[in-house]
Amino acid sequence: MDIENFRIKLEFNVEEMNLIFGFLETIPYGQVAGLYENVKKQVDAQLIPLENFNAASPEETINTDYPV
Repeated sequence: MDIENFRIKLEFNVEEMNLIFGFLETIPYGQVAGLYENVKKQVDAQLIPLENFNAASPEETINTDYPV
């Protein structure tokens, strides 16, 4: 397997993700644009839309902490 195609799965809470995005903001965008977009895409796919958060049943929110 090519090392550049090897995937690592990590788990962070919302506060930790906000810190990571904060760190990425300190680096010139051109250097982290691909990484930033990749992380954001994965985070967005896991969040419950704010308008649906209060209406969601407990079964639907088991694996999700809070919306951002």
